Amino acid sequence: MRIRLVTLIVVVYLASAALAKGDAVYTFNNPGNYSWSFDVPGIITSTTTITSFVSTNIVPHSLLDASGCTSVDSAVISDLSSPSPIISTTFSGTGVCAGGGQFDAIPFNSPIDIFGTFSFSNIASLTIRPSAAVPEPFSLLLLGAGLSAFGVMRRYFLPHGTEAEVQR
Repeated sequence: MRIRLVTLIVVVYLASAALAKGDAVYTFNNPGNYSWSFDVPGIITSTTTITSFVSTNIVPHSLLDASGCTSVDSAVISDLSSPSPIISTTFSGTGVCAGGGQFDAIPFNSPIDIFGTFSFSNIASLTIRPSAAVPEPFSLLLLGAGLSAFGVMRRYFLPHGTEAEVQR
């Protein structure tokens, strides 16, 4: 009976546990040149400027690298629901890229306002995907403490001298 109760409590807890996550992960890739990724609480629906990335990469020996670009400064995603939305990326570094002087604008052929992978003439792609749900550490700690308390209570309230204990 108690095992069923503990199992039920654990199942209910896990079903309702708070999850730490960003709802949408955007990953842009321009193969042979650069890529970036960021996450946001939901799918972007209006023109947005991104300055905080999960990851960025400028491919060594690429045209951008040869121009002195060393990092991605920002990305602007505009006209998401239009038939031809645009993603503009601004770079910084030395030479041509000094002071955020270099940017790249990629027009897409369809709206980019839902989950999926979108491409521009096989040159660049944008993937919008739901993020993986990860339990918060404090929630897992709380679950472990609760299960430990049940174990201690079971041991404490078990009648002493029962047949099971005598047979051991």
